[in-house]
Amino acid sequence: MRDDFTLETKIQLAKRVSYHCSFPGCGSLTIGPSDESEKSTSNVGTACHISAASEGKGARRYDANLSPEQRKHISNGIWMCDKHGKLIDTDETRFSTELLKIWKELGENVASLMVQKGYDYQTALKLLEGKKLANNDVRIEQTGTENEKIGNLITDSCISIVWGKQISDAIRDYLIEHFRNSFGHGKATTFEITINENKIAISDNGSEFNPQRLLDNQEKTGGTIAIKNLLLQYSDKLVFTTVRVEETNKTTVTILDDANAIFSITPCSVQLTFEEFHYGNSTITISKDCNEFYIVLPPYFALSDVRFMPKKFPQFDRTGKSLVFIVEHISNGVQILLRENYPECRIIGIK
Repeated sequence: MRDDFTLETKIQLAKRVSYHCSFPGCGSLTIGPSDESEKSTSNVGTACHISAASEGKGARRYDANLSPEQRKHISNGIWMCDKHGKLIDTDETRFSTELLKIWKELGENVASLMVQKGYDYQTALKLLEGKKLANNDVRIEQTGTENEKIGNLITDSCISIVWGKQISDAIRDYLIEHFRNSFGHGKATTFEITINENKIAISDNGSEFNPQRLLDNQEKTGGTIAIKNLLLQYSDKLVFTTVRVEETNKTTVTILDDANAIFSITPCSVQLTFEEFHYGNSTITISKDCNEFYIVLPPYFALSDVRFMPKKFPQFDRTGKSLVFIVEHISNGVQILLRENYPECRIIGIK
């Protein structure tokens, strides 16, 4: 016995996304005129169950804990074009319940912008940049599958929508090369990527290695090119950290939407308040275990503040570490002056 949607529920699912497919980046319009008559319409969309309408062979994401009423409820549905409706019913591992619920919300948010502001689909989609990524993960234990698995993970997690296509493509290229280096050179047997809101966490059990060492490599290997493309091109946006924890390499890639988020990502970080900066004692110690050191400067950092830094914090000049300054609302003039004082630094500005 299938717990199918009512016709009214199907229509409401379609209307809530303005009859556009909810597959991220697709947005195909699923309804239009038919040549059969002046009143006829052609509908190529489908109301898909997030959790299957019935159990049995081919049932994806079936949840025995749901009641028939819950399976038929609009909250258990997502509107798709015919192509992507069939696709999500081929793989419940890739297309999880949690992921489809995020896609449903994304589709409705896009439609809301289209209605409220009169935007076309692509323009509305672009305006969602800066929102949270779709939580997702993948585990790879053998070579030969990495391109498809990593490519699908990047697409499904909406990275190209939230962070932008160019960064998304560069991250995908890097992750594939990271996997191959881990297995080929590091002799890893497991490789995991977990995406959570605004953070990509990568772990492998290969030999100890910090990928940023490749930035000094002159050979044009895939891994070297990939990390240079990623970190040098997007140095003003990305936080990239690697630590070794219990025989596991752990790398984090993220774009900060809040300067204070850096403290949950790496212990190699410190915050300077205006009070500490101008009146406090310079007690900052940079651990020898830190390859990079992140310094959160006060918002609206000014030119004279930069001039004051070498005297107040002489340890910044002799760290031998890569310094990364994070600051909200920073002007071009302040950035130029920071780079004059600290030529090797990176600056991540947060609006």
